[in-house]
Amino acid sequence: MRRVWIMPVVGVALAALIGGCGSGSGGAASLPPGQAEGGAGSTVAASSGKLVSGETGFGVSRSDASMGLPDYVWAATMVTNGTPMVTPLTASFAVYDPAGSVIGQSSTSAPIMRTGTRMVVGTQVEVPAGAQIGRVVATVSPLENPAEKDTHPNSTFAAVGVHFQGSVAGGSARVLGEVVSHYQQPVHQVYVSIACFNAAGAIIGGGEHYVDAIGPGQTVGFASDGLIVSGEPARCEAFPTLSGASG
Repeated sequence: MRRVWIMPVVGVALAALIGGCGSGSGGAASLPPGQAEGGAGSTVAASSGKLVSGETGFGVSRSDASMGLPDYVWAATMVTNGTPMVTPLTASFAVYDPAGSVIGQSSTSAPIMRTGTRMVVGTQVEVPAGAQIGRVVATVSPLENPAEKDTHPNSTFAAVGVHFQGSVAGGSARVLGEVVSHYQQPVHQVYVSIACFNAAGAIIGGGEHYVDAIGPGQTVGFASDGLIVSGEPARCEAFPTLSGASG
């Protein structure tokens, strides 16, 4: 079952992580296999001093019609944190059919973004079986009572060796890689957002994963907790960050 962490305020343990010094750079539930389709949304230019949603895209996984299950969309958007704050956020996604009616909606508050970072944020959305997807609209906003000013923006995680494995058509697709910690403290429940792109650079789906625990300077492997992708991707990227459950 996909875990979504809601964090209205930053706890003591998480605040300690935010203040920790370091240096560095910067999952969906398992789904039944099926054919996929997808597309991209509009691009919004990033503005300094704001939390900005940019390119939006999606992938679709079609369920077996005989099982009476809904179809699944992975909706995702590129988010830039141009604020000086460590920012917990909510990303809400509405899925529309070609006629302009909303046929699915979901939101996530999983990631916490450090200042100056850029990452893809996504979530799974259920839509009626066989529904045609016209567009996906993303709305991103900081949670109330966001975190304090980021005094150590170089305390980060890095994703290395990220690669796509398996086959979308065969239902074995997943993304694997490693997370490297540049924190001076142990961190629990590191959120890893995964995005896949086509040859033109458009987002065509993704997934997520939580790294249960990682120590200072450690490298921990990960594999996506399921993946919704429209066709075989040209590349995939991973974006590890703090979550509301980190501590």
